[in-house]
Amino acid sequence: MAENGDLPKKKAKPRPPDGIYQERDDEGRPKAEYTIADGKLDGVAQFYTDGELSQWGNFRAGKLHGENRFYSDGEIVQLSNHRDGKLHGEYIEYSQGRPTARHHFNNGVLNGPSEFYSDGRMTQRSIYVNGYLDGETVFFDDDGEVQQTVVFVRGRKEGLCVFYDKGKRLMEVEFRSDLENGWLTTYTPIGKPMAKIPYKDGKKHGEARYFDLEGHLVKRETFAGGKLNGPAVEMLPNGTVLKESRYRDDKLHGWSVEYNHKSKEAFRQEFRDGEPIGPKLEKTRFGRREIDEESEE
Repeated sequence: MAENGDLPKKKAKPRPPDGIYQERDDEGRPKAEYTIADGKLDGVAQFYTDGELSQWGNFRAGKLHGENRFYSDGEIVQLSNHRDGKLHGEYIEYSQGRPTARHHFNNGVLNGPSEFYSDGRMTQRSIYVNGYLDGETVFFDDDGEVQQTVVFVRGRKEGLCVFYDKGKRLMEVEFRSDLENGWLTTYTPIGKPMAKIPYKDGKKHGEARYFDLEGHLVKRETFAGGKLNGPAVEMLPNGTVLKESRYRDDKLHGWSVEYNHKSKEAFRQEFRDGEPIGPKLEKTRFGRREIDEESEE
């Protein structure tokens, strides 16, 4: 019993005698083969599951030191290198004999190229520096073509992220401090900008611009804090304004005015918090007249 509040001391485990050990399970199949030196695993050790080799590793003073392998159903599933018990050097994962991931470690920390594979094809290539993604990460499609590139600095997205489809640029996004900051730009199949949307700290902020397939400006929208706030304008490729509206917190708020192809007012209607607060008015040479839903149909 413990006296005066003191817990009883645990008995130290007896140190195993030095020597070479070979263990077998109840059915006589190999279970483990290893060497003990100074009471600790030392040298090559092999471990088995149901008589099949499941691990082969090098130990020094009880810690993994050197190459270590894991097996399943007779096939290697992991190969790693260690120094004083820490991952150090190349680390590879396998599926059906093919690598699925390849990393490099330095004293237990990811450091160097890191790659992922599917059916023998590389799907991602990254670089780690002292445990952080640092530099360009590249993703590949099923044909081995670049699908996405993104730049990291100490684990955070910094700079331009680009998306591709069959070698053609689809979209670019500017990042700063791991958030969208700058322009998000989408492209047409012929490589011309289709939309340019400004971001600030991960949210849409500023004037967004939209273009037709020929690159003509056809729409402008204003964002603040990720929501439509301010004027929005739709126009023809020649610059003729077709519609002007105002938004507040993603809802129509104020007058929405439509124009004909000669830039003359055709209709207008006032909104508040997304709901009309008056009838739609048609502009005629005699003034404005109300339009009901039945006459519009």
